[in-house]
Amino acid sequence: MNSEMILKSGENQRKTEKKIRKRDDHMVYPKKIMNRKELIELGFTEAYLMRAVAEPGQRFAVRQNPMHLRSPILFDTEEFEKWRMKDMEMQERARKRTVVA
Repeated sequence: MNSEMILKSGENQRKTEKKIRKRDDHMVYPKKIMNRKELIELGFTEAYLMRAVAEPGQRFAVRQNPMHLRSPILFDTEEFEKWRMKDMEMQERARKRTVVA
């Protein structure tokens, strides 16, 4: 029983590794266009994705049907990854500025 659980967890880990491949700190997504739910399954938090959607001037996230508020949000993963890298750089610069020695 215990060995079965270990095997299953190893299989799940391999499946997750297949979904996301990292290349020089950049993630390679399984699809070019993904919805919010799929990105959450990959490990992004809902709050992070909604912050990205609310970012002024962003051009990577759009509602499938803009006339309906409950319509799924679709992400262009290539543009989202570019924004994510810029956001990480900005956060790193902000951390360096606030460090008081």
